[in-house]
Order: sequence, then C-alpha cells, then structure tokens
Amino acid sequence: PCGVRVEALYSSSDGYWHAGADVAVCTIEKASALLNRLLEEDSLLRDIGVIVVDEMHLLGDDNRGYLLELILIKARLSAIAASAGGPLGDGLQIVGLSATLPNVRILAQWLRAHLHVSDRRPVPLSIATASGGKVIPEDGSAPKALPKAQARPQ
Repeated sequence: PCGVRVEALYSSSDGYWHAGADVAVCTIEKASALLNRLLEEDSLLRDIGVIVVDEMHLLGDDNRGYLLELILIKARLSAIAASAGGPLGDGLQIVGLSATLPNVRILAQWLRAHLHVSDRRPVPLSIATASGGKVIPEDGSAPKALPKAQARPQ
C-alpha cells in the first residue's frame, strides 16, 4: 500500500538483491553474503543507501558477532573510499539499534557516528512468570489469568 517493496533474505532464499526491491531484511549471514557480492560488483553504494542493524549488541556474540563487525567494517571502508575521505554520511548511512549495548560511546566513535540515546519507552517493560495458566508479575501485584489463545482467521 505504501509503494515500498520489501524483500526477505534468509537461509533458504537465493540471497540475491532483486531489481525493484527497496528494502532487504536479512539475517546477519545473508547480509554478509549480499554485502560481499555488492562489493565484488562495485555496486554497494549504488544499490545501498542505508544499513540498519537491529540488535547491535550482537557484536559481542561469540558465534555471529564477528560477521556483524565485518559487515560494518566493509561498509564503512567502502563508503570512506568512495567519498575520497569525505564524511561517511555522503554515500552510506549506518543506523544501529540496541537497548542493551554496554559500550555505545566507544562504538559510536569507531563508526564515526552520531550517537542518540533515549530512555523513552512507549510500552512499559515488565517482568512476569507464566505458570499454571496464570501470569505472576515480579513486582508482587496480583496474578492474572493467561489469555486463551485465539484462532487466527484463515
């Protein structure tokens, strides 16, 4: 309805950026493969304007963090090389999102990024345990019955 074509790239997809796609939503592994292919074809900055990394704290993950770091390094160096040392934002923007990133200021310096920190939480965060058909809030308030699962219309 809004005129934006979104394409999902994941383990069983072919991993190719198809003509006409405006947004690619990728796993870290597919994003790495896509970035490598675009760099080989010298089309990264022609085809990509913004890289959004949700869950940026995965940089610290023992299994996948190195891939995310490689994505950021390759994208950043490619953009710097293309802009002949000018500002990174001229050719490529990297947006990182995380609610739990411990060293956010160091990361922002490394990426030469503008840091925006917000404590605003539009939906309150609460901790509870589901047991015996009830939701038991950690704050000691009264337990509530778990809502019954509703069938989705077909």
